[in-house]
Amino acid sequence: MIEFGYFCLDGTTYGFVLYDGGDEGELTHYSRQGLDRRWDWGENGQYSFVITPDGNGRYYDFTNVPAGEFTKPSGIYKAYKR
Repeated sequence: MIEFGYFCLDGTTYGFVLYDGGDEGELTHYSRQGLDRRWDWGENGQYSFVITPDGNGRYYDFTNVPAGEFTKPSGIYKAYKR
């Protein structure tokens, strides 16, 4: 299980991703784009996870994608609110 979330501290919003259902993970850049929620992390935002209003989560790995080019999601998941 992978968990995504966000929190506010002193007026700044931070995102996070937790791996393997545990308490280890990464701080991320969190944003809301229209109705979508998005988390970006890694060197130069090489990983992204986007949750759309239909409850689908799409994972993107931009590691080998040239700048300015598009890619399909590496995985599509059903997202649940906790």
